[in-house]
Amino acid sequence: MIRTIAILITFILLAGISRAQEVLTGLQVNSSVKKAIAAHGKPSFKNDVLLTLPFFDDFSDRGVFPASARWTDHDVFINNDYPVFPITAGVATFDAIDANGELHPNAVDNRFRSDYLTSHPVRLDSVFLPQPKALGASDSIYLSFYFQPEGLGFAPAEGDSLVLEFFHDHPVDSLRKWVKVWSTPGMSLNAFFALHGSYFKNVMIPILDTAYLKSGFRFRFYNIASIRYPTAPSWQSNRDHWHVDYVYVNTNRSVNDVFYSDIALVNKPGSFLKNYQAMPYRQYKQNFVNEMRDSLRVRVSNLNNTATSGSYSYTVTRSDGSHLQTYESGNFIFQPFADAGYVSQIAVARPPVSFVFPVNNNPEASFGITHILKSQDNYAPDHNDTLHFNQSFLDYYAYDDGTAEAGYGLSSAGGLMAYKFRLNTPDTLTSVSIFFNQTLNNANQRYFHFHVWNDIGGKPGDLIYEQLYDRVEYGEGLNGFRAYNFNEHIFIDNVIFPGLVFYVGLEQTTADLLNIGFDRNNIANQQTFYFLDNTWFNSMFDGALMIRPVLGTTGISGIGSGLTANIHLQVFPNPATDGFINVKIDEQMVGSGTLQILNLTGILMHEGTISRRMDVSHLPSGMYLLRMISGGQTSVTRFTIIR
Repeated sequence: MIRTIAILITFILLAGISRAQEVLTGLQVNSSVKKAIAAHGKPSFKNDVLLTLPFFDDFSDRGVFPASARWTDHDVFINNDYPVFPITAGVATFDAIDANGELHPNAVDNRFRSDYLTSHPVRLDSVFLPQPKALGASDSIYLSFYFQPEGLGFAPAEGDSLVLEFFHDHPVDSLRKWVKVWSTPGMSLNAFFALHGSYFKNVMIPILDTAYLKSGFRFRFYNIASIRYPTAPSWQSNRDHWHVDYVYVNTNRSVNDVFYSDIALVNKPGSFLKNYQAMPYRQYKQNFVNEMRDSLRVRVSNLNNTATSGSYSYTVTRSDGSHLQTYESGNFIFQPFADAGYVSQIAVARPPVSFVFPVNNNPEASFGITHILKSQDNYAPDHNDTLHFNQSFLDYYAYDDGTAEAGYGLSSAGGLMAYKFRLNTPDTLTSVSIFFNQTLNNANQRYFHFHVWNDIGGKPGDLIYEQLYDRVEYGEGLNGFRAYNFNEHIFIDNVIFPGLVFYVGLEQTTADLLNIGFDRNNIANQQTFYFLDNTWFNSMFDGALMIRPVLGTTGISGIGSGLTANIHLQVFPNPATDGFINVKIDEQMVGSGTLQILNLTGILMHEGTISRRMDVSHLPSGMYLLRMISGGQTSVTRFTIIR
């Protein structure tokens, strides 16, 4: 009976594979916000703050919440993960997720007001520097900002919008407190670029009405949002993104006052490794020269309308703070961003990586990297001039940077996905860590199967290992990854895994979206595969799955009572379809003992001497145990036969 059920389940799941399609959806939970709250709590906002001009925020403050010195709420997400080709590092992202990192309670398919970003009161009645002066309409006060829809998030629908309002006490209508002064409809980033010819659009709003020229002037942004897939909880998500940057209010401005005395770092240069954001130290040490990048990609913008002189440098330190490496570009003339885009000098835009991280006998290592931008003219940038990165060598591989901008899954039961990795030296795969996005009512907490394949022709080949019926669980702690230990540890060498290439992957048991974290800032779709119409295809989505294989040499766990798993006993192809299986064992083991095949109820189905190839054509479809008995030791693994 058990065998019949197992066979039936196998056929049902395989039947669904050909219908699996890739799905990329927005988040229902912002894990970065939740981590910040867990570590430091929510920021407190004072209600008695009264600001004076100029008002400025480029959102370069470290942290995920807007600065309480300037803003009275914390719905928006301060980040450098979502914008595409931003003006400077750091934006305020408006979406459908609230200050707690969860979908707004009023999030529905119909449109709703979502995130607010509200200023403290600002004195527009007077200025005090360089000398006190009352303000009037002739002082030419403007509020300006940059904005972008979608970015690396999801495009706001045409009926959604971003809105700017001004506040004042209306002398007649007591309900008229907030007045809309600007709004823009939702659209895709491609449509936005076609319309404006740039990825961020500058907006200039004059403040002319004397009703606003008071001590208690305030302004706020908010977005009108809607969610998608309201009837499918595992797919329901945050899909309306706007990004705002460089908010500036001051006197003596004009509609053409769109330049600023500022040079700024823009992007996160990221890992110094060629292929990964992180990798095991043991693997790095075996090929450290070839694992290093030859250069970085650094974006610097000069926001003035004239050229200025500046320099870039990076410094690398060991975990104890001692100095390891410094690179300095020297001084260059940076052309205005409005004319030339990002700084193009190779020494700044593509700084070389002309060193290697040192190797030693330690099992792990970590290095701090600081990027610094300096102006040689009369600029005094005290923001957006320093970025930090930590290069870790622990026990796992990672293509991702640890932050999810979306969720990934397949659209049907039986869907298969695979992730490619290459070792520099044989090692043992012991577990996999996965970041699963939390969904509404935990609707993605479904069962799935783990698979490990070798490589054939640059794609997943033989199924070497499978682990059935693990369940989606949300990670605990600050990194948010969930560790899944393998029942059997898998020794990866050149015999079973040609070129030391292996694939780890998941098989869905339902059509619910598993919602694997998807990092859209690092591109690994050439290493990501899904199975459709009996063929493996590369993912069509640019990004990196947040799936991290863990390697090591720890002890090997058992897979059943009285059975001891052995990393040298592996079966391929798995499943077997042509009537034979191959057994990966050391040469000295051949003929030295007994191989037994048992069904899932423990009944002996076949027995013979240890060999590297076995005829299983007489066995029906189903799942089996292969047991090897030699020299007083017993080892076991599992395999499947499909006719």
